Amino acid sequence: VYINTWHGIPLKHLGYDEPTGALTASNMARNFLHVDYLISANPFLTQVYKKGFRQEGLSNVKIIEEGYPRLDTLVNTERDDVYAQLETEGVSVDKSKKIILYAPTWRGDSYANPNCSIDGMIQLKETLEKQIDTNKYQILVKVHQVVYRLIKDKLDECSYVVPATVDANVILGITDILISDFSSIYFDFLATGNPVLFYITDLEEYSSKRGMYFGIKDLPGPYTDDLDVLGSWINDIDNVFQKTKKRYDEVRDWCCGYDIGTISSKIVRAVFDK
Repeated sequence: VYINTWHGIPLKHLGYDEPTGALTASNMARNFLHVDYLISANPFLTQVYKKGFRQEGLSNVKIIEEGYPRLDTLVNTERDDVYAQLETEGVSVDKSKKIILYAPTWRGDSYANPNCSIDGMIQLKETLEKQIDTNKYQILVKVHQVVYRLIKDKLDECSYVVPATVDANVILGITDILISDFSSIYFDFLATGNPVLFYITDLEEYSSKRGMYFGIKDLPGPYTDDLDVLGSWINDIDNVFQKTKKRYDEVRDWCCGYDIGTISSKIVRAVFDK
């Protein structure tokens, strides 16, 4: 029995919706034809499966639309256990400080050969730390796993970079403010109810190459390409969050509106108990 759990709610186009979809999507479309159960986070993702990968009327897959099991981790993990794991993995973390997590997606022309420069994340951390209260906040970085694999040997002095061995949803569960871009990680984070800020420096280039399902104005938080502006938002996070709370709640309602904490058990019952 083949259960495909998938891995994210897409902001950027997938499958045949991509400009190069006719050249790149066929293997995934074929894969779906072999699936018995396909996990869906919400009705939007279900339509991406059906339309973006052209499965409607072709595949016999049973789609279980009950949310992502991994979101249960956000509420079923003890904070002290997360801190202990981070320390074991060599991440310098202070329990007395709030966590700002910078989690960008990968960049480049190929998933197999991404842009692996670490200059951007170093600049972000150093610039923000000059503006924010470092007695109150600490900044951690969680890069895409395909990037981490290629840069991990360069990170001897970067004890703020969370290894790929630490599950993203585990670290999200103790994150107070998320900074992201086009990564689907922000959809998962909305289940926490905590604010998300967007730092995007390549909007036009990225959207023209991949295309996006949602416009920049649909993001559940403000966006900027200026680190000074980003720092000022963190310093006034309560007011900044309140200004975009209506849109935040609207996105949260449709993308992760299921009861977090029991999703895994529902899917186990559907698959194993029929």
